[in-house]
Amino acid sequence: MAGGPHEIETFGQVVGGVVHDVNNLLLVALACSAKLQSELEEDSRAQERLRTIRESIARASDLNRRLLRGRSSSAELQPTDVSVALASLADLLSCIVPPGVGFSIDLEPGLPRVAIAQHELDRVVTNLVRNALDVVNCGDRIELRASRTTLTWANSLGIAPGEYVVVGVFDSGPGIAPEHIDRLFAPFFTTKPEGQGTGLGLTSVDWVVRRRGGAVQVTSRPRTGGTLFETFLPAARG
Repeated sequence: MAGGPHEIETFGQVVGGVVHDVNNLLLVALACSAKLQSELEEDSRAQERLRTIRESIARASDLNRRLLRGRSSSAELQPTDVSVALASLADLLSCIVPPGVGFSIDLEPGLPRVAIAQHELDRVVTNLVRNALDVVNCGDRIELRASRTTLTWANSLGIAPGEYVVVGVFDSGPGIAPEHIDRLFAPFFTTKPEGQGTGLGLTSVDWVVRRRGGAVQVTSRPRTGGTLFETFLPAARG
């Protein structure tokens, strides 16, 4: 029996989010290929670009396989080492950061593993960095951060108390208008010109994080500039 409107809408959001994420990874591959053309005489750098291209394409292929198999059950979840995963992903993402824009990573030592699959963490961070790239200009910076925190029942995020790893992406761009904050995660909402955005990137981030028991928090200063997206990811038990 066919699913109802809610199931169909949910499925459409999931499929759209995965397609969006695959496009992000392929963009990395294309960007690295373009840079490689001008670096072929420098063997060490060329080999590093080739490695990044292969890794990005492999991740895109893995996303496609997961889409064909259907959504993984929570019983199959393997906790992720945040420090290792983010360091690896930062190498990939640095390829799509344009010249003149700073990109850095700051990881608190000894972070616990998180109850989210690595491919899901990749999706979240890649979408947040791509979102930041859309608003920064030459002279701006993007920072990828990770730290630990402990939440009590009184937290304002509406999630269970416990230990969390906060993975954040900060950009020093112009900030987000207050009237847009509450709509950022709505499907198909975008502030980009028509034809330049799907409005699914942040929706995908929110869906993945909440599915794993976490939450997303946005802090923005539209007058002085700067936006910080923070994802609160539950630390893995055991």
